[in-house]
Amino acid sequence: MHWRHGGHKKACKAYVLADTVHAQHQRLCRAAVETDRCLICLEPPREPTRLPCGHSFCTGCVSELRAKGVSQTCPLCRAALPPGPEKLYDLAGRVFMKIARAVDPNRTGTWPALSASQQEEMNGAIVMLQEAMDQGHILAARSIGDIYFWGKGVAQDYERAMAAYKVAAEAGDAFSQYQVMMYCKGLGVAVDYQQARAWLEKAAAQDFPDAVRELGVMYFEGWGVTPSWRRARELCKRAIELGDSQAVKNMQSLTVCIQAAAPLMDQRVEIHGTSRTDMNGKCGVATDFHPMGGGHDRSQDRYVVQLDSGEAFKVKPANVRAEGTGAGGSKAKSKGKKGKKGRGGRW
Repeated sequence: MHWRHGGHKKACKAYVLADTVHAQHQRLCRAAVETDRCLICLEPPREPTRLPCGHSFCTGCVSELRAKGVSQTCPLCRAALPPGPEKLYDLAGRVFMKIARAVDPNRTGTWPALSASQQEEMNGAIVMLQEAMDQGHILAARSIGDIYFWGKGVAQDYERAMAAYKVAAEAGDAFSQYQVMMYCKGLGVAVDYQQARAWLEKAAAQDFPDAVRELGVMYFEGWGVTPSWRRARELCKRAIELGDSQAVKNMQSLTVCIQAAAPLMDQRVEIHGTSRTDMNGKCGVATDFHPMGGGHDRSQDRYVVQLDSGEAFKVKPANVRAEGTGAGGSKAKSKGKKGKKGRGGRW
């Protein structure tokens, strides 16, 4: 046999081994495609990047290929890799800022129509931001959302803005999570208070002041939640602590509303005149106020009274009076509240 002489045996083994390794690699690649795995590390994609050719890899794996200069092509089909997301975001940002300084030097947020050359540059910047977003760049996704939300160099498009904001929001960007509260106003989507609250809570958990403040508004108005002026006040206080100036004004308005519609909130009170004879005469603290009537039907409003025994009950304002005031005091309070209408309006 020819491979027994002149070292040919060793050479043949090397070729066979190389072909076997290649075959195994191809087999693993096919399996990776079929099981949706990264073809570089052969693991489930972490923060997957989908290349223009349609193949997905771990963002970190693609970045490592670029950083080490190993390959500038798709590991599967050898299609050229696009520029990296950081480079795209940086170049697009420079173009955007150049145009912004030219058309909106005072930063009013309103852009006039762009010249033909400016529009061409802006279109290019949007393409770069879109590609960076598709490669997983969070700030690029937020920027696309801002551009379409405010109509900067493009027609205002809430639907596209929402789609971009949600990409960044799902990646954990607090500002974008706050912007997704567009669900409250039905901008680009159907009104959905539950979705709005869920995203605001994510942003608030990151101490994003605007989100904390708007959560307070939702509890004040009862948008998608049981209205709770105690919870609204807590959130408003937290937003103030985080430095939100609008929350200071909201707190002032809320304080006025509490004085007008729920003057016994936080006070020691006595329950009287209910159909529950076992409750009448019991005392506790009015810990919260639920304006269930929306300011239009005061008969639906309720205090939450925490009794000294530890139990808590929702009680009509007419059945709550300041502790120790007696029936006369109750009538005086009721008479004083009769002329009050509404909740003082939107913050």
